[in-house]
This record gives sequence, structure tokens and C-alpha cells, in this order.
Amino acid sequence: MIWTVEFDPPARKEIRDLPDAAKLEARHLLEGLQESPVELADTVLEGHSDLYAARFYRGRYRMVYQVSRKQHRVIVLRVRLRETAYEGLEPHWFG
Repeated sequence: MIWTVEFDPPARKEIRDLPDAAKLEARHLLEGLQESPVELADTVLEGHSDLYAARFYRGRYRMVYQVSRKQHRVIVLRVRLRETAYEGLEPHWFG
């Protein structure tokens, strides 16, 4: 089953602003999220059972996303350098 992948508006801008090589890897990662978002994650964010992060582009970048198993939906929250990927992160709650 295909998962629905959506973007928090800042994450959409962040992915557009990536260097071309990193953007290509991010697109491949997004394709993978449609198939198996939990299995692609490198990290489950501490204290949150539904927030995940996946590394890409030589481990320099992180894609942080929230997964709703019930709704079969993923919201991409961040697409940033590792150093800033988790700052001020607020999860979105599925309705």
C-alpha cells in the first residue's frame, strides 16, 4: 500500500533550497517514504513514537517526518542540515 506524503510548508521550501545533488537524494528518499516510512528511518525521535528522521546526502542532511499508521500518512516537517534539523521541532497532530 502506498503512503500519502505531505509537506509542512517550511519543509517544502527547504527541499527546494537544497543543493542539486542533495535534492536528488531527497527525492529518492521521498519515493521510499511512500512505500515504507518507518523502515527508512534511521532514528525515532526521543519521546515521540511517531516522529522519525532519515539521513541522506552523505549523512549531512536529515529529513524529519511524522507518521500516522492509522491514516497511512506521512508529514515531512524538516529537510535540513543535521546541525539544525531538530531545533524547535513541533509535531503536527493528525486529526
